Amino acid sequence: MLASLAWRNLWRHRRRTLLTSATMAFSVAICLAMNGFAAGFLESMRAAIVDRQLGHIQLHHADYPSSGSLFDSVPDANTVLTELQAMPNVALAAPRIQGFALFAGKGEDAATGAFTGVDPAAEAALTKVEQRLIEGAWLSDPVGTTVVGERLAEELDLKVGGDLLVVTNAVDGSFGDRVYRVVGITRTNNLNLDKGAFLTIADAQDLLALGDAIHELVVLTDDTDAIASIQAAAAAKWPKLSVRAWWDVSPETLAMQGMTQASMAFFTFLIVGVAAFIIINTLLMSVYERTRELGILLAIGMRPKQVVRLILVESTLLAALSGALGLAIGGAGLIYLATEGVAMTDGEGWAMGATIFDPIIKAQVTTAGVVTPLITLLAVGVVGGLWPALRAAKLDPVDAIREE
Repeated sequence: MLASLAWRNLWRHRRRTLLTSATMAFSVAICLAMNGFAAGFLESMRAAIVDRQLGHIQLHHADYPSSGSLFDSVPDANTVLTELQAMPNVALAAPRIQGFALFAGKGEDAATGAFTGVDPAAEAALTKVEQRLIEGAWLSDPVGTTVVGERLAEELDLKVGGDLLVVTNAVDGSFGDRVYRVVGITRTNNLNLDKGAFLTIADAQDLLALGDAIHELVVLTDDTDAIASIQAAAAAKWPKLSVRAWWDVSPETLAMQGMTQASMAFFTFLIVGVAAFIIINTLLMSVYERTRELGILLAIGMRPKQVVRLILVESTLLAALSGALGLAIGGAGLIYLATEGVAMTDGEGWAMGATIFDPIIKAQVTTAGVVTPLITLLAVGVVGGLWPALRAAKLDPVDAIREE
């Protein structure tokens, strides 16, 4: 009975109810779109920095993170690699060698940059780098080949099938200089990688006279929730190594994620606060206009608690109606953003630090991003209705009936 009476009361002033519902629905729609875009931005960041570069966990010589020295390789790296791959929740472990060199093509131009020695199959599975090729093919096991970054290829006018001269200092004090055949050109969207080159592990070890040494072991887990536990287990197993999760390797990425989430929470709170103000204002106006009617209801036996329930049911129904409209409007907008995305730049992408993100960010539809604004709106509807409800319950029946 209260629900039926409350529903009729809402539509006694149809225009006000529709305007209030539309305003709150628009607030919900904005929250849905903002949450979806934020989730898409964070996913784009994670894919660009974590999935395509850092991996989930990295193992180094204890001094390597601070020194970056060619001499600081992982002791007995092949054994560590084998044992890593056998650990629970480890999907993949891949070795890397890091170096810096002078590059030259067939012309007179030269460029400096980083090169990375990789296990071709493991690196392809780890970072999906072969999917970022814009020309040619990814590295295969035979030695003497290289995949170069797009920016290096442009600077030195390198083509697939051409030669790349790499000159560097080896660990034995000699000059390492080799010529490699370019088999592919890639766009990783990492400025350092796109200005450098990929070599096979064997070629990089030979170039730097490293023997079988490896600088870096990168781990990809099959469950991101297991990263911390795997890190702790690896650190306990190899206490003399540096074992860092991606957020330790790149704390600025974690900080950016936290700042983005905090910003979205602030704007959501602001929008929900506006919705609460609207609900309180609407119901206060409704109670004021129905003072005489409420006085009669109290006079004929309706209890103050029932009046409170009546107003709260009205506020809840108003919030539910607004939530349904907001879900319809915001859902349509969210689907559009998830399929078409938002163009951040007109060019190849937008840069943050050494990373270039995809030029179009597509929204991500998440359960929390959709459900949270709706539940919050319903909670605001109930809480926002308390003040008008309590005011109505405190009315004196005689004074209320005399109101005009």
